[in-house]
Amino acid sequence: MISKVKAKYWRTTHKYGIRLPKTAKEALQLDKMNGNDYWEKVIKKEMSKVWVAYEPNEKRGVKPNGENYWELLLVYVDDCLAVSHDLESTMLKIGEIYELKDDEFGTPESYLGAGIEKFMLPDGTKAW
Repeated sequence: MISKVKAKYWRTTHKYGIRLPKTAKEALQLDKMNGNDYWEKVIKKEMSKVWVAYEPNEKRGVKPNGENYWELLLVYVDDCLAVSHDLESTMLKIGEIYELKDDEFGTPESYLGAGIEKFMLPDGTKAW
């Protein structure tokens, strides 16, 4: 049943005559082709709904160049996405507490079933 639903999702390219992008990068390309910013606005609206389910720790990571940054760990059931300059160290610490699937980690290709990749917003902001 689930595989049939997923297969239909990937085959669906249009709804009500509107082309449906499968990635944020594709959505921004559609905006560029159509000369508008509809998909960009939708992405920003959806991202504004993302909220933190806990109080963040004030400790930040520090890159080798001295720049501070926040490390993030997004977890949903058995899917984990770590945002860190030093991914290996972060994941090894998590692996000491929780069992990691096949002890594998690296650049993400998907999260919660959605394909993800690095891209740049029109204002020059780098995003996933």
